[in-house]
Amino acid sequence: MPSSPKIPKELILEYALKILIRDGYTALNIKSLAKEIGCSTQPISWHFGNMDGLREALAQEALYYANRKLNPYSENCIEAFLQIGYSYVNMAFDEPNLFRFIYMGESKQYCRGDFNSILTDNGNAVLIDSIFMLIKVMLENSYKEWLFIHME
Repeated sequence: MPSSPKIPKELILEYALKILIRDGYTALNIKSLAKEIGCSTQPISWHFGNMDGLREALAQEALYYANRKLNPYSENCIEAFLQIGYSYVNMAFDEPNLFRFIYMGESKQYCRGDFNSILTDNGNAVLIDSIFMLIKVMLENSYKEWLFIHME
């Protein structure tokens, strides 16, 4: 049985994310990542199998990183919604390679793009419910389509 690599998977993903943010997705490959870490390609291949495995893990890591930045800190639902919007815009300006990777389709594993994706995200449920209660709108799920019904 071969010995396990001395370079942990988490460290490889950390460096892959750094390359993604700094140089963009197209600059990332197993050889460039190994050079950045200062190791051979073997630990990367051992953990991820191939570039597809690395891409899948990187998509999850990038999304986790981005979601931490998008967390609102306000208790006020309208202010929190505004903070999330500002966070998206700041990410697009400050980390355009990351933004492009996650939200504009460079990552095939994850791409968001329309308003309904915000409304159907379980992570946004509390914020969405608070906004709907505030503006007196009810969200109803019917035949997998989200319909807005104004409450009188």
